[in-house]
Amino acid sequence: MFNVVLLLPLVVGLIWGSTNIAMKCYSKTKLKCFAFFLLNQCASVLLMLGFKYTQKKCLHCWTFKELSKGVAIANSTALFTSALMSYCLCKEKIGWSDSHCLVAFDIFIRAIHHL
Repeated sequence: MFNVVLLLPLVVGLIWGSTNIAMKCYSKTKLKCFAFFLLNQCASVLLMLGFKYTQKKCLHCWTFKELSKGVAIANSTALFTSALMSYCLCKEKIGWSDSHCLVAFDIFIRAIHHL
């Protein structure tokens, strides 16, 4: 179950981070914005269904501690992906002085280390 514990939040974090920037930079119409928002929300549903599915397959897999780590991995991946995509696609500068990306990376590494 280690792969699911790590892979599911990573995929969801990548989707969240990508759709956040897509909504900001590429949604000139309400329809495009709604489509990106819907994809973002589908990732949230995927995360919750993934937690539920793995819980049914292995009753001891998702403890509260592991759920917390899964959410931390998803959120830190989303933050890092958003920063990277806004730099690459929207030509925005990453605020390294604010250290948001470094904090996200630190949370991600700590969560993976303790899995």
